[in-house]
Amino acid sequence: MPLDCTKRQQAAIRCDESLWAPYANSIQTRYVGVMLPQGGANVHFGMLYFDSQDTVDVVAHEISHLLGFVDEYPLQAEHNTCQVTQTKSFSQNIAVLENTYYGDRRTIRSKILKQLAWGKYIKDNTPILQSVTASNGKRNWQLGTPEEFNNEVGVFNAQTCKKTNAKMREDFSAYKGLAQRTQLQYFSLSFPPLYSLLLKENTTHYRMPSFHYNIALAYFQQSAIGKNVSEDVALQRIARHKKILSLQIIGLNNQLGGKVNVTDTIKYVREVFNIWHELILFGINL
Repeated sequence: MPLDCTKRQQAAIRCDESLWAPYANSIQTRYVGVMLPQGGANVHFGMLYFDSQDTVDVVAHEISHLLGFVDEYPLQAEHNTCQVTQTKSFSQNIAVLENTYYGDRRTIRSKILKQLAWGKYIKDNTPILQSVTASNGKRNWQLGTPEEFNNEVGVFNAQTCKKTNAKMREDFSAYKGLAQRTQLQYFSLSFPPLYSLLLKENTTHYRMPSFHYNIALAYFQQSAIGKNVSEDVALQRIARHKKILSLQIIGLNNQLGGKVNVTDTIKYVREVFNIWHELILFGINL
């Protein structure tokens, strides 16, 4: 198939993902991998891009993103991961949480552990909150496990959101379960046993959506209303209409008398959902 891609050496590879639509029904995998002569390796939802010179370590790192792991090196300041605190656990290895808490320590600890994919592996005697007295004399709790517990599973600062603006960094940070550096920070390092265990337990919970999501998003961005709209804005609009689109998919499913196949769904998305200008494949094995 023809590929329309940007493949500059120092830039992340990006392609016109709508071109996959004619082939989608014949692809039996959830994800698609594309190898090009050059360009920066990356995962874009259900598509993995890498160049022919990338090492096995680089490809393994990118595959981990498909499975729900987030980079532990500093992301770009505007990256979605680092704009607000999470409302629920969103990845295998990273949590974006407030730095400061007030109230009963046990209650706060219990709430935080529920926000961590690795929470149940933190021992009861491993602290995750440290008492601090502010300049106004008010006592608060700072999130973080002390250095003397660096060999334990805990809550440690990650580099992930270090490029976020200073004011936002005062309010929240990215945290990880291990003090050690891992393959999510440096390609050549190991994938720690804790991460393998989390992956085994949460094989599907945090994984990326299928490559069909990419096709739908590409169609939206190419539509009249989608032109000159950033991907972030497009995704916000898609999320806003998720319930509406889910109901439309159910309606299509009923009309067709059973499971919606990819070809029918893409056709429906393009022709009927155009009134919403919000193209996404919710509800069909994403």
